[in-house]
Amino acid sequence: MRNLDLATCALEGTNLIEASAGTGKTYTIAALFLRLIVEKNIPVEKILVVTFTRAATEELKERLYAVLQNAREVFSGRMTCREEFLEKLRQTPEVGALEKINRVRRAIRDFDECAVYTIHSFCRRQLIDNAFAGGALYDTRVVTDLAELIMDCLRDFWRSHVYDESPHILGSLLKKGIDGFFRLYRIKDRNPGLRIESGAERPAGRAEIEAAFADLRDLCSSLKKQWPDEPAGAVKWLQLERKLLDGRSYRRDYVEKAAMEIDRFVRSDQPVIDEEVNQALVWFGSEKLGQKAKDPAVIPLHPFFALATTINGHYAHFQNLCASRLRYLQKEMFSYMDKRLDERKQKENIQSFNDFLVRLQRSLATGANGALAEVIRKRYDAALIDEFQDTDPLQYAIFSTLFAGSRILFLIGDPKQAIYSFRGADVYAYLQAAAQVDHRYTLPKNYRSDPLLVSGVNGVFAGRGGGNPFAEKGIGFQPVEPAVTVSPLVVDGEEKQPPLVIWTGAGSGGAEEKVTAAVATDLAGRAVLSEIHRLLSLAAQGKAALRQADGGKRPLRPSDFAVLVRTKAQMMPVQQLLIRHGIPAVVSSAGSIFDAEEAAALELLLAGVASPSRMSAVSSALATPLFGMTAGSLHEAQVDPLRWDDWSLAFKNYNDLFHGKGFLAMFRRLLVDHDVKAVLMGRMNGERSLTNFLHLAEILHLRQVEKGAGINELLGWFSSRRREPSLREEERELRMESDEEAVRIVTIHKSKGLEYPIVFVPFVWGRSENSENLCHDDQGRMVFYLDDEEFADKRPASFREALSENLRLFYVALTRARHRCYTFWTKFDSRFGAHTSAPAYLFHTDGSQNDAPDPAEEMKKQYDACKTTSAVRACLESLFASAHHCVAVTDLPCPGELPFLSIMPGQSVPQPALFAGAVPPARQISSFSGLTRDQHGEGDGRKDRDNEQFPLPLSLIQPAGGKEREFSIFTFPRGARAGTFMHDMLEHLDFPMVRDAATQRLVADGLRRYGFAEAFCPSIRTMLEQVVDQPLDGFQLADISREKRINELEFYFPLQQVSPSEIGRLFSGINSGHSEMFGERSRGLHFSPLHGYMHGFIDLVLEHGEKFYLIDWKSNHLGDSAADYNANALSRVMIESYYFLQYHLYTLALHLHLRASLPDYSYERHFGGVYYLFLRGIDAGRPAATGVYFDRPARTLVERMEELFLPGVC
Repeated sequence: MRNLDLATCALEGTNLIEASAGTGKTYTIAALFLRLIVEKNIPVEKILVVTFTRAATEELKERLYAVLQNAREVFSGRMTCREEFLEKLRQTPEVGALEKINRVRRAIRDFDECAVYTIHSFCRRQLIDNAFAGGALYDTRVVTDLAELIMDCLRDFWRSHVYDESPHILGSLLKKGIDGFFRLYRIKDRNPGLRIESGAERPAGRAEIEAAFADLRDLCSSLKKQWPDEPAGAVKWLQLERKLLDGRSYRRDYVEKAAMEIDRFVRSDQPVIDEEVNQALVWFGSEKLGQKAKDPAVIPLHPFFALATTINGHYAHFQNLCASRLRYLQKEMFSYMDKRLDERKQKENIQSFNDFLVRLQRSLATGANGALAEVIRKRYDAALIDEFQDTDPLQYAIFSTLFAGSRILFLIGDPKQAIYSFRGADVYAYLQAAAQVDHRYTLPKNYRSDPLLVSGVNGVFAGRGGGNPFAEKGIGFQPVEPAVTVSPLVVDGEEKQPPLVIWTGAGSGGAEEKVTAAVATDLAGRAVLSEIHRLLSLAAQGKAALRQADGGKRPLRPSDFAVLVRTKAQMMPVQQLLIRHGIPAVVSSAGSIFDAEEAAALELLLAGVASPSRMSAVSSALATPLFGMTAGSLHEAQVDPLRWDDWSLAFKNYNDLFHGKGFLAMFRRLLVDHDVKAVLMGRMNGERSLTNFLHLAEILHLRQVEKGAGINELLGWFSSRRREPSLREEERELRMESDEEAVRIVTIHKSKGLEYPIVFVPFVWGRSENSENLCHDDQGRMVFYLDDEEFADKRPASFREALSENLRLFYVALTRARHRCYTFWTKFDSRFGAHTSAPAYLFHTDGSQNDAPDPAEEMKKQYDACKTTSAVRACLESLFASAHHCVAVTDLPCPGELPFLSIMPGQSVPQPALFAGAVPPARQISSFSGLTRDQHGEGDGRKDRDNEQFPLPLSLIQPAGGKEREFSIFTFPRGARAGTFMHDMLEHLDFPMVRDAATQRLVADGLRRYGFAEAFCPSIRTMLEQVVDQPLDGFQLADISREKRINELEFYFPLQQVSPSEIGRLFSGINSGHSEMFGERSRGLHFSPLHGYMHGFIDLVLEHGEKFYLIDWKSNHLGDSAADYNANALSRVMIESYYFLQYHLYTLALHLHLRASLPDYSYERHFGGVYYLFLRGIDAGRPAATGVYFDRPARTLVERMEELFLPGVC
């Protein structure tokens, strides 16, 4: 590849110019354009110039016209020539001086006929001008997006092909939904030349799928019948004999989790297993056991092991048949859609932009004797194709057919900047062209960046990756030379600061720590803030500036900075971080207005107006920025019936206004009613927010006018555009004047073609992956594989293609900077794929991974050779040791609290309002668990439960020593799950009907739902009967109907500030049989003083004989016989577990409730007492009650508690 000499290169044949970033690509095109006019005497209308965006065509026209004007002035001697190229052209002897001037003047005169097009507008123009030869219809309507038409055709396909499918394949189809087919077809829509590879297999038929399902169902039925009896021995063997297996594979928790998954299926109504159960069965299959056994001969021939393997095999067979049928339907969908879409387009006389390319290429390929190609060739003598790296096979086929070999053709681009594959661009089309051109050139000088920055970028890429820095042999890296000699950036004290800065380390969290994605995002964002804040602070002091052409200096300003990000999700956090510190920042993604925060708010507003009677919908609308409500003010409105009626009426009026006069009238009324402009302008970034709301309102208004949409239809349309980008029209955020003075936050994709004085590229660890089964074949053609297994062989190549694009993105990002560039690299946690990122490839690999069977795994090995952040830093310092003058490896800035930066004209630092009032003690909601958290484990304020856990289903647990398990109430599991189960049974039990068949069903269903063995059913039923029959205070629970009881009575009561010592003194003074022990135990409480509300749940409150009783169920295991639950044992646990405090709190709560509810309430007459029933120990037939604890706190104590706990009680 030769360096291009603009003044002397041959103007003939097919030429490829590789224009690296900043090397003057647009200037080169303008110079070639001028030479074609001056030297070849080609009229402007016969020079075709093609680029890829409308904005680029306008810029090119301006540059072409400017170079013609400059040439006229230089050639006529009216202007001194300052450009080497123009001077050489002026002196060329082949064309006389006067003729040169005449040719340039003629070109200026005829410039309106200049043929500068986008690729799509060029194809459209040729089809229109040659309608008969191209087979195009007149007056074709251009549709910018075919999404709605595609979806409409897909619905036709769905009705005609999907509804009649087997119900077993329908499940998978419905799970993917029509949207899944839509996304699939959009892949082909973006890549018109895409080849679909579905494999050569015969698709499974419905009868074959039904038969496989029946076989699998029978096997699963056998599994349910055998479980839990048969597998118990298998599980026991795995638990006891794990030493015979690979311990890393057969860990106890793995086996327990698998057994629980199988147990869940067995107890369900599912006819066949799902993927989770299938994977669980793998652990018990003979095949895996044989693979993981240290000696396969010791594996017993247990029937369950064989059954598990058989089910795995049949499940795989059934899934393969369903997948085969699904692939067949997908292939049919592609064929159907191609034909159906063409029919609809012809019928409706519409075309998309891609249709112009497809139809022109088809016409060129099939036109009679090449008639159309010859007509177009006669129109143009030369063609200059810009941004050729973003071409695709279809576009290259058009240009090569029209111009290769017979006309002058220059293809200008840079494969290192090919980053738009998601739009259908295909760098392999560029590489194919590069192999076929007559001449290849490169532009050797960088006119954008400072000399040391150019050297730094050269150092990052030159020779990396084993001499293959872009992981693609056809894309090399040739170092460029700087054309600029002196940097205009002046920062006091940093005269020798290298312009390319690589931050490293793990912040203040420890230099040796691996960094997770979340931590890295926060660290990098704060580092960006810190450096921009530092440089702008220096600029305010006159210590950081840019030299101007007139010799003066201009202080740095926010618009001199750009933050380049990988994804849109990374934009808003950076913007908010900067704005919070007084640094104006604008998201310059040119992203869709539908992605803006205001779009989400407007969707909620529409939903509220559509349903004014739904409190949730109106509340969501009020929570948007439009109304300026805080969470507190919204809550106050919700709990105040009068205020909420006002809001409901307002939204009802907006609904009426919408239906009467339309969306815009409704929205304007809302803006006035609630002074929305003032509300928004008082918020951070308020001007942008208001602009977005008004822009969105205009879009909704136009949609309603165009379609006559009602509110629900308009809401549905708007919601679909918000959630599915492919359905959107070309609607971008409007630019504001204030945006010009802000830090730019822009995606790397959007930044291509732009440049900024100082650039930050903080988030560079993005993994390389291809989310679709896409890969190029040996001929360089893009192929989409429907079969995952067939694609498996292509996955390494697909990964390399994704890695190559990731590297190209990194190159584009680093080359946007003119004076200084910052990036961040450290030791990341490999779980999120940082080892497959561009810096990992450039900084840590030697190129051997490019030919490895699994390149991603090989990259991980090489990256993990650096174990710590310090090791990564040492690696970077070694890598750039010879480039230390242009690349700095430094610690990541870890700023503390940065001051608000006042830098905008008229901007002042916000001053906080002075607060002169008294701050009341913090209010909080506490509970018994909160009071005793430090005494007996974590409390959560919820219903009290025992905390021991048994993760394995009890149907699979065998007692030690090989004894058969006794399924009694004493061997029933302990823990929160067991306690919740017992409470659930008692809550739903009808006490008088305890011996009814309904109780049997209640218990059996509960055991299944909570994952306990059904063998415990008799024991649980007996326990319930004993509890219900237990004599209490002259009654039994069997006497209590549902009307006389309240389950799980929730309470709150206000709580003034109270301390542990006060509670200790309270119980030390009570006159009770356990007063001494209560008081002593109370002094052991430790909690911060409380002030707020006491909250809790009383398990049961019942009424009998005009008295109210409080009952709490306890599932505690105190022993294996009823005798272990005697009075002394219960008293001990009541004291040790602070239950005495619990029931006194519950007594106070019930006392307050009864006093407020009963007009003639008397504590002595109405409060019967407290029962704590320890469920495992109750034996109603014993003369001396076991498992029953009773107390009736003295009225004076309850009154003292009320004085202590409740505010305002004397």
